[in-house]
Amino acid sequence: MVFRGLMTLAQVRAVESILPGGAKLVVRAARPEDTAGLLAATVAVFEERGHTVTEPDEFQVTEEQERAWVQRHLDDPGSLVLVAEVDGVVIGSLSLERPNRRRLAHTAILGIVVTKEWRGRGVGTALIRSALAWAAESGAIEKVCLSVFSSNVGAIGLYERLGFAEEGRRPRGIKVGPGSYVDEVLMYRFVTR
Repeated sequence: MVFRGLMTLAQVRAVESILPGGAKLVVRAARPEDTAGLLAATVAVFEERGHTVTEPDEFQVTEEQERAWVQRHLDDPGSLVLVAEVDGVVIGSLSLERPNRRRLAHTAILGIVVTKEWRGRGVGTALIRSALAWAAESGAIEKVCLSVFSSNVGAIGLYERLGFAEEGRRPRGIKVGPGSYVDEVLMYRFVTR
């Protein structure tokens, strides 16, 4: 599939901001050399076992596989991977991935991780705002979609503040333990009028 006019990942502008407490946050396009940091942040979030579908033992991605994943996004103008870093350390990441079917190619699925110690400080907001700006400028992405545990009220609040709305639920869509379930909340935001 050819996407004309899309910004490549390499064209994503880095955005710097000062977080509460004075730390300088940089949100920028991921690079292959970010592989170890991306993996460390992702594993740290999965190990919390709180609000992710993936269990820590299910995530068996090697550095080589992660590097190839980042490179695929660099090579595909319809995809995006951002990193959030403080003092050169990756503390979060975001991906936007478009389906490879033409009738769905106007949408992108958002995935985000922010390490526990940096949540509630504007990191997720900065990542999502950068991704939405990129999607709007892309000329091809019209709708950004995500899913979230119904129990993750902090994330739902963040998404709503950034203009996302609930479009449906999968009741008991996620089994978090024996006899324990949460709904999967499906959310969206249009980035074009």
